[in-house]
Amino acid sequence: MKGCSRRVSSVFGGIDALLTQVVFLPNLSLFDLVEAVGIPVFGPTALAARIEGSKAFAKDFMARNNIPTASYRTFESSQHKEALQYVIDRGFQNIVLKASGLAAGKGVLLPETMEEAESGLRKILVDKAFGDAGIVH
Repeated sequence: MKGCSRRVSSVFGGIDALLTQVVFLPNLSLFDLVEAVGIPVFGPTALAARIEGSKAFAKDFMARNNIPTASYRTFESSQHKEALQYVIDRGFQNIVLKASGLAAGKGVLLPETMEEAESGLRKILVDKAFGDAGIVH
């Protein structure tokens, strides 16, 4: 607005993509940069937001720091057959399929049949419906 001067007194973050996006330099998000110029930010730094942005990072972090969590394996897109064998060996009844990246709350699949487990793995790892990698619990 012409002739209007307003100052930003604080920033509240809540959109996952903005919280986890590293935009300018490695490990610096928009929120990190706003905070660096002295404007208070309510939200995690880019490094802290990795726990939300990458389920693989979160599970590895918990394992490294002895934080109780379900057993898991991480599979890349090229490991579809290995992931399917893992599900067969564990039994689909004991499996949670998770997309590793941001999936707008839709990246968790709870298969009720082996066919649903196979379809879910294909959706996550081959079709990449939720990002580049997946986790199987």
